[in-house]
Amino acid sequence: ITHGRGHRVGGPTSVDRNVISGNALSGVLLGGNYSNVTVAGNYIGLAPDGLQSLGNVANGIGVIVAGAGLLISNNVIAGNGSDGIALSGANTPAAAVLVANRIGLDAAGALARTNTGHGVSLIKVSGVRVGGATAGERNVIAGNTGSGIVVEGSGSNEAVVIAGNYIGLDAGGLNGPGNGQDGLYVRFTPRLQVGGSSTAWKNVIAYHDRAATGRGLDTTSSAATRRPPWPGPTATDSSCSAPADPTWSRTTSCREIAWAACCCRAGRSRRACAATASASVPLPRCPTPGRGSICSTPPTTRSAARRRPMPT
Repeated sequence: ITHGRGHRVGGPTSVDRNVISGNALSGVLLGGNYSNVTVAGNYIGLAPDGLQSLGNVANGIGVIVAGAGLLISNNVIAGNGSDGIALSGANTPAAAVLVANRIGLDAAGALARTNTGHGVSLIKVSGVRVGGATAGERNVIAGNTGSGIVVEGSGSNEAVVIAGNYIGLDAGGLNGPGNGQDGLYVRFTPRLQVGGSSTAWKNVIAYHDRAATGRGLDTTSSAATRRPPWPGPTATDSSCSAPADPTWSRTTSCREIAWAACCCRAGRSRRACAATASASVPLPRCPTPGRGSICSTPPTTRSAARRRPMPT
């Protein structure tokens, strides 16, 4: 779809459903001078039974320069060769809404039917809402090889809102195949709202650490969304939680995070701990290793492959 207004792909009932699968490029591609387009109720990348994968080679839904009044709702988007939904543009306010989609799962929302890229990718867009304050607007985003949601270079004119979603969980909200990288990855996005002022707006983000490198929420150079500075002494080996301090690398291992926390407990400053754990230099021994913890077996040298023995 490149021009016009008021187009609708699919609809609210099973009779309206399109099965858009097995194509050599994207399942649905929008770009150009269009407005008030609805893509709703379709299987995109699945077979007609809603269970078996029959992926499109590229994105499930690809949007180039999101137009005004775009609604993507109640679709099952899975099994595709790139992102489930990919929106890109020039930060022109789009008033785009993504609600009630299942992305990376079968139609029942239980089994992973992997999109090879991210679940949702928002690149240089503004005025986009993913999810909402009601269960009927919730997107279920899990089973994707990349991150659940990626927001990059966006929000220059109007905020991007991400609220009320299950990210990494199945439709039941208890179990989930996770996403292969981060639950939500944000980079260079000055205006972003994650969640809201009431519990109805909360996102539930879980099972994102399949590859042992993912975070629930990972922010990079996004001042409006960065969490408070990491309180080193509270980090533990079992939490494997990455601090938001920009001196920490996304690839800093759980061992290094926990080990540096031990140094902090021993009286070293957070800055010194961060510098030690992120530098490509031999890691010195903690002044007073903690008893029965990872601190009792400090790492020796950091390398890209991280081939140090695991602690006992």
